[in-house]
Amino acid sequence: LSDYSLQNLSDLSKDINEMTPHGSGKVCHPMEVFCTVPGRLSLLSGASKYNVTIGEVQRRLTYPESLNVSLLGGVLRRAKAKNGNHALRSQLEERNITIPTGRRKAASVSLFTSLLEGESAQLANDFNTLCEKFFPCRELAKAAVINDSHRYHIPQEQHLQRVMNTKQMITDLQELMEMNVVKNNEIMNTQGVSGHHNVPCPQLMTFELLTHGFGASALSAALNVVQTYLDEMVKCMTLQ
Repeated sequence: LSDYSLQNLSDLSKDINEMTPHGSGKVCHPMEVFCTVPGRLSLLSGASKYNVTIGEVQRRLTYPESLNVSLLGGVLRRAKAKNGNHALRSQLEERNITIPTGRRKAASVSLFTSLLEGESAQLANDFNTLCEKFFPCRELAKAAVINDSHRYHIPQEQHLQRVMNTKQMITDLQELMEMNVVKNNEIMNTQGVSGHHNVPCPQLMTFELLTHGFGASALSAALNVVQTYLDEMVKCMTLQ
């Protein structure tokens, strides 16, 4: 592992140790629902609610975010509730989770910090749907083939081979990402945050945790768009 990865795992171990009390709270499965929270991105007439699991709460409290009780309360929409932080601490302790008093968050707050995993997944699905339905792959591919014929002074067969090579490189990246994301999800859903030590690519897991599942899904949608664009280029070039 790189020094970066070792430091991340050290931070994660520290967070897990801080979260785990020596009291009599029950041990909960990571997939157990902790609470239900309204989403932030829907219009008022169609506001959705999302189940927040114990596993998701633990992921928010450990590296890379390491949220404190105030920020976690904001994510779970408890910030304005009377004695909200105290009530939240009590709920967590009942499930054998503690947050050290005075803890400082580890990562910079971004717009993704306020999103739940369920809402991030829905955002990624909507993004993928819009890409599939409305991104003009065919039109751009036709324009690219016309432009390339004037820009590159190489035989068409050679240019076609370049496109095919690019497609293969993207396919390799897609397969590698999918393999890692599937394995990451499997480990996190069965082993909880302690499973972070066992994931095949900790850096990708960090990216996934900071975007709450949106990042890899959105990149996959973008790469699918590029593949479709390249497919349309191949069609145009072979028909010439």
